Amino acid sequence: MNRTPNSERDDAIDHRLMEAYREMNREVLQLLNDPENVPESIRHVLEVLKKWTGFDAVAIRLQDADDYPYFAQQGFSEEFLQIENALAERTKSGRVCRDQDGNVRLECTCGLVISGRTDPANPFFTPGGSFWVNDSEPLLDIPPDEDPRLHPRNTCIHQKYASVALVPIRDKKKIVGLIQFNDRRKGCFTRNSIETLEGIAAHIGSALMREQAEAALRESETRYRSLFEHMINGFALHEIVVDQSGKPVDYIFREVNSAFERLTGLKAEDILNKNVTQAIPGIDQDVFDWIGVYGKVALTGTQIRFEQFSEQLGGWYSIVAYRPMPNFFATVFEDITERKKAEAALLDSEKQLQSINSDLERRVERRTRELQETQRQYLHAEKLAAIGRLSASIAHEFNNPLQGIMSILNGLKKRAILEEEDRELLDAAIDESKRIKDLISSLREFNRPSSGRKVMVDVEKSIDSILLLHKSDFRSKRIAVVLNYADQLPQIMAVQDQIKQVFLNLLANAADACSPSGGVITISTRREDRRVAVAISDTGIGIRHEQMDLLFQPFYTTKPEVKGTGLGLSICYGIVRNHQGEIRVESQPGKGSTFTVLLPINEE
Repeated sequence: MNRTPNSERDDAIDHRLMEAYREMNREVLQLLNDPENVPESIRHVLEVLKKWTGFDAVAIRLQDADDYPYFAQQGFSEEFLQIENALAERTKSGRVCRDQDGNVRLECTCGLVISGRTDPANPFFTPGGSFWVNDSEPLLDIPPDEDPRLHPRNTCIHQKYASVALVPIRDKKKIVGLIQFNDRRKGCFTRNSIETLEGIAAHIGSALMREQAEAALRESETRYRSLFEHMINGFALHEIVVDQSGKPVDYIFREVNSAFERLTGLKAEDILNKNVTQAIPGIDQDVFDWIGVYGKVALTGTQIRFEQFSEQLGGWYSIVAYRPMPNFFATVFEDITERKKAEAALLDSEKQLQSINSDLERRVERRTRELQETQRQYLHAEKLAAIGRLSASIAHEFNNPLQGIMSILNGLKKRAILEEEDRELLDAAIDESKRIKDLISSLREFNRPSSGRKVMVDVEKSIDSILLLHKSDFRSKRIAVVLNYADQLPQIMAVQDQIKQVFLNLLANAADACSPSGGVITISTRREDRRVAVAISDTGIGIRHEQMDLLFQPFYTTKPEVKGTGLGLSICYGIVRNHQGEIRVESQPGKGSTFTVLLPINEE
């Protein structure tokens, strides 16, 4: 717990302590107002702090790149320094970890203070951002989910430092380090003494940052001046400008070399000590965020290398940007405009060649698929033709014995004296034989090569003969056929076997479209002006809209390969067109389809 004086005795002790701290403050100011060099000044300041406070250990942390190691210390052991020197959280590979805003993640209580994430409402912190405790051991009892520190190490507690104070060192609003006071005695601090130490830290911060900046500038000037005289590449030193929130909004040209003038066309006397938004108007509107990218380099120390086109300067540049000191960045660059032009020309040539190659590959691939599909369909068609020839041969062989059977049956009917029941059976046998004869006749006629000669054709009789071929197939598939024939339908002039081919294909498609549980095929005929219309409807799966335009293309099929060749509807379309007719299709997916064939009537 932090101790607050609550008695006259404590007030007197606190008063004497504050007098000593004020004397210490004066001595520190004298040292900082006349420093020989930064390390020597820090050593003397630490001696004064150690002498006047009497604490076991005093140290100063200062920012070095992405971390805040001990810049100087008195009183800490080597073991303590090895554990506590670095604050930045790192990956297993040694890379610094950052939060979503790009800030370095700093560990333990020192990291909390330097990050500026202290809570003034917490009794361990002051409005000035300092941490102080007069008995550190209870800190070990803070639940992890309530501890604001990142990866607390508690080394101070484990090494028996009861009183600990961490006072931030600021450069204006930015925290650049801290002063650490550790003592193994309890009750070494009061809020007043911490406020006095905060004032000392402010003086140290101003003096140290001023001296460091002056030393860095002197060193940079010597180094950069030599580089300027010999560099072929362009070089420029800039100072970043940020707004109140710390966001980069501009940068100032502080130094450029002669190569910079040659490569950019800008004169040093026109841009030095000027903001880039003034020296190069419109740069803040460029597609590339020059200020933002360079601002990240200046504020985080991240070195970058990139190639970018500058609209304002009208050329391509290869650029390396790095931070030589806080809030500054330097750029080393070369003009690569001609190289980019050559690369663009080469890229265009490669794209054209790739396009030609891709187009050729697509054509070869498409043609190969077409040839493979044609070969497959040809083989399938040859197989169907062979089956057709075989069926015609079988029909012919069946016809002769069938004629003998029918002659015998008719002879029995004329001569034999039979009972009524036997006569009915004989009549049934004769009728079935006639049906077989008609079936064989239809099969032979269907497989007979087309003569191409047009004759008068009764459409409905042609359909009936086709239905005879499908009767058994429809029965096995549980498909019912409904006939809606028109009265006195005119005959048409057509090639009979070709018209039968059309109806055969359409009926086969209708049967294939029906579900395995069965369906209904409706055949309707009617007269439409000077044409005969035959509509074949099914209650099958229907046809999707995107398939409608492809139905009559050769080799297009929605059936499995074993059931369809993709030629049926194409053949139908060709036959009907050759007869100056038309095929219409209406379909609803899931409800069925209707194919209507319209053929002209011969009225001569």
